[in-house]
Parts: sequence; structure tokens; C-alpha cells
Amino acid sequence: MRPADDLGFRARNWFWYWRVRELSGLSNEKLDRQAFGDVGRKRHFERIQHTACSPDEIALVQGKTLLEIVDQWSLTGHDACGSFAPATEAFRSPLWEFLTRQDFRPQAYTDYIQQAIAARGWHRIHARDLGLYLAFLGEDEPAIGPSDSVAYSAMLHKLVNEATPDALALLIALFREAMHAVALQEALLIKSAISVTTSWMGHVLHLPQQLTDLLTTLVQDRVLANVWLSEADWRELSGTARRSGKTSRDRLKDFRAWVKRYL
Repeated sequence: MRPADDLGFRARNWFWYWRVRELSGLSNEKLDRQAFGDVGRKRHFERIQHTACSPDEIALVQGKTLLEIVDQWSLTGHDACGSFAPATEAFRSPLWEFLTRQDFRPQAYTDYIQQAIAARGWHRIHARDLGLYLAFLGEDEPAIGPSDSVAYSAMLHKLVNEATPDALALLIALFREAMHAVALQEALLIKSAISVTTSWMGHVLHLPQQLTDLLTTLVQDRVLANVWLSEADWRELSGTARRSGKTSRDRLKDFRAWVKRYL
């Protein structure tokens, strides 16, 4: 199966599309016109809406992909909200790699945690330094409490409230690291935060219910349960053979059936 066919990447493409729709307040037709001018209906945004194809595969204007074109927009007026950087950042989030690859080593998650907390201006206390922090801050300092402390729960709550793919990616990395270290108490707390984040992100960002359900199911299956169902699994379970010479309508029909069966 081509990587682009994986439901994790399809979810990424849909996520980008609906963020662009939300940020701009524009219809598919107006988005096409904004991207390509009045040169006839291109229907690129409509295609992404229906098939979850990638906006970052084919150069469309002066060597730029649709992702790059939209990233440079700064719409103003009663039907727009400004910069489209949040949509591009969401598309490039490590979340989608975490949801599509099974070959990450434990150190990769730890490295991402360090990178993510540094970007937030946070500091992670290592066990080897705990004595030093205890000596200077005292045993009552919340930041060096156990994993079931108020401070730890507050940190998880803050990530949940961010409602972004990057925040969800950080929670997934923390969960993977905790499971690898057999820190089950921490893993249970993080697992709960992960489950809340997917639904809360859908609500805050006004994502369609189908996309929220798809993200929730992918996270529950691939992150929390380590179950990886693919298009090939769907075809085998449903008895849907892969055929050559299919029309675009046939491919769309298969894709919709695949998503429906997965959910």
C-alpha cells in the first residue's frame, strides 16, 4: 500500500482542508478562485474534500503545491481570519507520522518530547537531578511531585486545552515513553488525556464529525491498542478486490466504503 493511501495521511489531508475552510470562511469555489484566479473551475478543494488527497504532492502554480500556495495567503475582510500558518503547521505535525508508522524506536519519542517542551519553554527534570532540585526547591515544590500530582495533571490539562495536532503528538510520545518504561500509572493518566484531546480538538476547531471520529478511532486503535488495520485488511474483510482501470467515481466509492467500514 502506498503511504498516501494510509488512513492516517488521509486524515491529515482532511484536517488541513477543514482548517483552511474554517480559517478562511470560504467555499470550495471561492478557495479555488483565490488560489488560481478566474481561469475556469479547478475543483482542487472539492477533490480534497471528497477524496482526502494530499495538497502537497503536485506543483500547481510556479512550482508551488497547493499547501505552499495557501500558506502564503493572508486574507482580510468580513469572511476571513488572517494567517493560514495554523493549517500548514497542522499538516506538518509529527502526529501523522506517529499515526502511520510502527517503526519508531523509544528514543525517537523521547527526542520529540525534549524538542516539544523546549519549544514551549518548559523544562523536564531528570531523575539524576532530582536530589539537586529537592535541595534547592524543597519537597513541597509541585513541579517535582509524583506523576499523580496536581502539577502533572495540570500539565496534561494544558496540552488537552491546546487542541492542536502537535499537542496530541506530544501526549502520544509521552504515552509511548511511559509504556516503554512500564510506568503504568503515568500511562493511564496520559491515555485519558489523549482520549479527551481528540474529541475536544474536533469541537474547538469545528471539524466535521466524521473526521473527529476517524482521528479518535485511529488514535484508539494505533496508539492505545496497537491495532493497525489497513486498506488491504478492509479489502480482505469486505471481499473488495483491487481492480485496474477503475474510474475516479469507482475510486471514490471504494474510499468512502473503506472509511465507513473502518469507523
